[in-house]
Amino acid sequence: MRQELNREDIERIIESLPLTIPHTPIEARKLAERFSTEVWEDYGNTSSKALINLWTKLFESFNEVWLRNQSREIFDKKNLVVPAPTGSGKTLCMRFYAAALADTQDKGMVIITKLISEAQEAAKQINEWSESEDTVAVAYYLDSTFTHSEGALKDYPVLIITHENFIRNHHSSSSNHSKYKQLMQFKDGTRTCVVVDESIELIQHISINKDLIDNISKDIQMPYQNKPIKGLEDEYKLLSFLSGNYETLFFSQLPDSNITHIDDAKKILIAKLEQGLGVSEEEIVELLKFKKTIKSIRDKNSTIGDIKYLLADGLYLYKSGSKIEYRTSTLEVPSQSMVVLDATANVNKAYSYYKDTEVINLPRFKSYENVTIKTHSTKSGLGQDTLVGEILSEDKTNTQATNIFFMSTENCAVFTFKDLKSDILEVLPDLELDHFGNLTGVNNYKDKERIIIYGMHYKPNSVYFDEQYQALGLEAFSIINKEKTKEIKYYGIAADIIQMINRGSCRGIIDGNKAPPMTVDLPLPDNEPLRKIILSQITIEMPEVNIIEATEPLKVKYDDIKTKKAVGLSLIHISEPTRLLSISYAVFCLK
Repeated sequence: MRQELNREDIERIIESLPLTIPHTPIEARKLAERFSTEVWEDYGNTSSKALINLWTKLFESFNEVWLRNQSREIFDKKNLVVPAPTGSGKTLCMRFYAAALADTQDKGMVIITKLISEAQEAAKQINEWSESEDTVAVAYYLDSTFTHSEGALKDYPVLIITHENFIRNHHSSSSNHSKYKQLMQFKDGTRTCVVVDESIELIQHISINKDLIDNISKDIQMPYQNKPIKGLEDEYKLLSFLSGNYETLFFSQLPDSNITHIDDAKKILIAKLEQGLGVSEEEIVELLKFKKTIKSIRDKNSTIGDIKYLLADGLYLYKSGSKIEYRTSTLEVPSQSMVVLDATANVNKAYSYYKDTEVINLPRFKSYENVTIKTHSTKSGLGQDTLVGEILSEDKTNTQATNIFFMSTENCAVFTFKDLKSDILEVLPDLELDHFGNLTGVNNYKDKERIIIYGMHYKPNSVYFDEQYQALGLEAFSIINKEKTKEIKYYGIAADIIQMINRGSCRGIIDGNKAPPMTVDLPLPDNEPLRKIILSQITIEMPEVNIIEATEPLKVKYDDIKTKKAVGLSLIHISEPTRLLSISYAVFCLK
């Protein structure tokens, strides 16, 4: 029987293992010291004892996962999440370790990174750092050298693939799972060190809404009428029934709750379909696979296969405003232990709900005493629906609340919503601006001394609930655990903000253990629990940071190169007292 062990137990066992049992492959402390002189300082950075301790912990995590996978008959599976902060050299560390592991010649590693360009860069760097004259690391992606020749990859100690490739193919039901199994092979065995660079979304969020059903019906209408396909008529009738009875498939009257678990969803729906369509349970299960529909419209609609989840145990009704949909989620985690490098893992509460997952405690290595965060209070929401679409609206007269100004200089960047980006740039074309969804991977803002975060990157509540459901199962639907969904959401927002702040110059290190000077302007919503969590987590994750509440508007001069005219972009909240309920707007106007 395998043992459930903590890290201290493992270290004691390693010391007592006989020579017939594999020991950890790399001396972590020595490798950290080598990394300090051969890479970190060579790149012009300043090293420290605290940093070497952090890198040692990182290398020990890689060793532990290798050992767990190598000796699965002894050790339980465990995923280790390493919250190495942005700017601590974690990605370079991972590549340096890969080169050292490759030099042992008999150990395989797979690195899962976000972008193809990062995979290519990693392979190049690992090969440069390896002492071998042969190629030890290769990047694999669509249209790479090894596409359609995956069997040849087993000869290379280090393989780098993308998040997308991993998410799509690692699970057993994937059509390309056999190809994924080839990627994980090394020589006559498997790759035993698995590292994910940046957090990865393995949960499949499934939504079955009326628009989906109606669009599929529309897509198959023409082939159904022009050239009848045997069996397609029954699937078309099923779609029509689901669409016509959408809101009453499981309930005679929709419940008030935003999230309602559908008990016995399979039993209820099959009984209704048996009565409405006159078909058996076996036929219904087969029809919900929509094999004929998929064949008739091919790749037109990739979500057809989601409809079968109407029979899932975890199906729930989700209401958001006037939107009604049936939702569930799936999660198939890899069978091997992994290391996940996630800079904000200490903030993201979702990890605490997963069994077989441990967030590693790392030593602090720098102070943020040179960093100032100016918070700006607002009396309205900062979500996308509030802010997007109101750029340069017609002039209003009843104005109130805070003015917020942006600027464009060499040392400033603004992060906001994607739909807001183009509108702002129409007014301020020289502004260096990026959207929330583009702030991972290659960092183009590490020299920016000022960051403005405009908006709160809210994800749908269903995303956070699905995380909880995958961790707790049906217990997630209890009233107590539904409340925890809000907590997961708020901590997730705080994690995103901290990650954005660390895109700027404060990611670096000066004077041995200090972040370089930087200023952050952070408008906060009129939501006291969320504000408290954001500010408390910033304080914990950024020791000695200065947080002040701005008394003046966020106001900086924007210099137009052609006219030398100062231009301001102002956020003004307008209320219409003529309505029964005052409605707030956010409009930008030129000053």
